[in-house]
Amino acid sequence: MRFVADGPDIPDAVRRALEDEELVLFCGAGVSMSTGPGVAGMPSFSQLVNSVTGALRQVLNDQEQAALTGYQYDRALHLLEQRLGRNRVRQAVVDVLTVTAPFERHKAVLELARLRDGGFRMVTTNFDPQFDHAAKALGYEVTNDVAPMLPVPKQHRWRSVAYLHGKIAPGATGEHTSVQSLVYSTGDFGLAYLTERWASRFVTDLFTKYPVLFVGYSVDDPVMHYLMDAFAAERQLAGSSAKPSPRAWAFAPYQDPTAMAQEEEAWRAKGVEPIPYAAPNHDHSLLYDTLAEWGQRKKFGLTARIRAAERASDIIPVPPYSVDHEVEAVRWALEEPAAVLSFAKAEVPAPIQWLPVLEEWQLLGVRASLPATGASVSQTAQDVAARWVSPTHFQLMVWLTRHLDKPELLDWVLKGGSPHPALQTAILDRLDEPAAAPGAVAKPNEKPHLDTGLEAAWRLVAHPMARAPMADLADVHACWTRLKGGADDHVTRQDFTRMMAPIPRIKRTHPFFEPSVSPPGGTASFRLPTAGDHVAIDIELACGDMLESLLEAVRGRTAFLAAVADDLTSQLKRALDLFALVGQAGETSDPLPVMYRPVRPGPEARGYEDWTRLIDVTRDSMEALRETNAQAADALLLRWRALPYVLFQRMALDAYAV
Repeated sequence: MRFVADGPDIPDAVRRALEDEELVLFCGAGVSMSTGPGVAGMPSFSQLVNSVTGALRQVLNDQEQAALTGYQYDRALHLLEQRLGRNRVRQAVVDVLTVTAPFERHKAVLELARLRDGGFRMVTTNFDPQFDHAAKALGYEVTNDVAPMLPVPKQHRWRSVAYLHGKIAPGATGEHTSVQSLVYSTGDFGLAYLTERWASRFVTDLFTKYPVLFVGYSVDDPVMHYLMDAFAAERQLAGSSAKPSPRAWAFAPYQDPTAMAQEEEAWRAKGVEPIPYAAPNHDHSLLYDTLAEWGQRKKFGLTARIRAAERASDIIPVPPYSVDHEVEAVRWALEEPAAVLSFAKAEVPAPIQWLPVLEEWQLLGVRASLPATGASVSQTAQDVAARWVSPTHFQLMVWLTRHLDKPELLDWVLKGGSPHPALQTAILDRLDEPAAAPGAVAKPNEKPHLDTGLEAAWRLVAHPMARAPMADLADVHACWTRLKGGADDHVTRQDFTRMMAPIPRIKRTHPFFEPSVSPPGGTASFRLPTAGDHVAIDIELACGDMLESLLEAVRGRTAFLAAVADDLTSQLKRALDLFALVGQAGETSDPLPVMYRPVRPGPEARGYEDWTRLIDVTRDSMEALRETNAQAADALLLRWRALPYVLFQRMALDAYAV
């Protein structure tokens, strides 16, 4: 996630570890160094050697110069102490590091390291007092633990800033205990990490308990060398029983994009995952602007998330979304349910262009349709659980319904099959709201202005009948087994007619032409929009692929077919009712293929949609009824004639002819 444009992309694992108060910020010299070109700051390790040499008015000898040239700054200072005396060199270090310098970066880091109870959990290898100045400016009370008296890094106890390599006490001279305890020379590092090993133990304990984020270090920093070597050594001493450590990350600056891969490889060789960012001319403003924004969002918590969610109304996201820090801010906001509510119910809804973004973030997985065509769904506890959605998902469904006037939303909803029941509920709730005026932005308690056809299409999509599942395969097989065995009881008849139930599959249509209106003064060529302008229906039978097996099992069974004749008529009527909703069936038309003959179909009728087999078995049931109960057959024919579908009229005429 990017907090500022072009800034480092903070991994989700890092963000969440910080929000869960598990992440430890590990701060190096880079935090205290100059904040930009021409701005004074604390020296780097190499600059410290040169500054100390200058303060002492010394010229480095050959050994010292070789150490400095070879990036062995700790060795250079150790050689200086051997030549000039420990107290004298340390006094120079104090003089160099007790200068006034900006501490804005320190404020940003402290905001990130601050715990909800007001304590802090952070480690620094710096000696300077800048974090104290930053805390005072922020009005925070900070407890400092200074080496070698370091805290036990346990989550329920540690609430301080730990100065791993010591800290210069206010007004201290070179002989002061705090100055004598500073760790910057090879001798100091040897004592802290190899001989007495207090620093090594602390680092190992820390790394095995917490994920760590390094800030202000370079990959070739001597301090990093000691830290990572100490951890590796302690792990080796512990043997195979050692617990795997949480991950470690480090901000990894690069001057040139061509050098980024090399920089990342060097960090990974140390067992640290890099977070790269551009730092041309050693300008690290992108990093510290990121930390400042991150710290402010953390500080203001829920309020910051709600504001970010509300700003989505003014943003039209453009892919790739991960590089847009404003879009990423919305993603961060939507991790909080209260911010999702603000997103869903903003006065002006976030534009529909957020739909693919939310889907990419997997926040709309619940569009997930019920199982695809042909799959079996049983009403078990597992199915009920699958239909449950979280409050976050439901609120995003509410946001979707504010865009019912957008055809792309209809495409999206229908592309995966039957909509989720919770989405259907949200659509129906929205359709029952008062409508916004044409051209106006719908308020949170209004539905957008819809033409009659689009509203009818949405009502069809959300209708309870669109939720009808296919029959469970085990139930179908059990019914078929009983029919094959000659069963003719009430339950078997009910099961058979249930297997013949029409199941609607709603799909998007894209008509070849739209209703048109003639120019002013001309003769209008106009028709009211219908649901059929937007959606069409395919019908399957509930028994799915077992259809022919079931029909074969009842073929020639006159008594059985006569007993289910009226129920089969109801199932066929329901199929036509469904087609009628989109204008595909009525008094003058039916949804049958042009070449299909609904009465006495020949072999050429095979291969058409399976639902047409319902016509065949309904006609057969009528013939069976005439053989067993002519009076009941006449009554059923009267029912056929009264139904407002041309298909039933044709079937009735054929029955009379027979």
